[in-house]
Amino acid sequence: QIIGLLGILPGIVFNYILPQDASGHSTTQVKKITLLFSVGFTLIGIFLIPPLMPIVFPEYTEAVTLLPILSLSLVPIAVHTIFSSKLLGQEKTRYILIGYLISISILLPSMIILGNEFGAEGIATAYVLSQVASAILLVFAAQLLAKNESSS
Repeated sequence: QIIGLLGILPGIVFNYILPQDASGHSTTQVKKITLLFSVGFTLIGIFLIPPLMPIVFPEYTEAVTLLPILSLSLVPIAVHTIFSSKLLGQEKTRYILIGYLISISILLPSMIILGNEFGAEGIATAYVLSQVASAILLVFAAQLLAKNESSS
């Protein structure tokens, strides 16, 4: 729930930048600010929340070890959101579908493998890996499309 709360910003930004990207307006400044906030929220999730969690929510002390790992997913989620908006604005939805398929194809086996080996920390790591892979694919897809448009 804490990671969901920290990750709410990209969802809000997505609702703003999608119509802007679709109409061709620049949203570069909003995207940069979103990434900066996501990095800040990641750092908060890694360094600030774990020591405060047992004080505020003593019944969830087991989650303290998972928060720093899951916090690492906030930046890839923001990147995924930004590039999803860009690709949707260009009506290139197949790359987003491929990104989700890659995310699932990494998440499921790595949850089994890492979960069996490392328990809950392994499952959290699998989630982060799947988010990173999806974000990387969308970044490369957007760059490839931009390169193809500039050479046309």
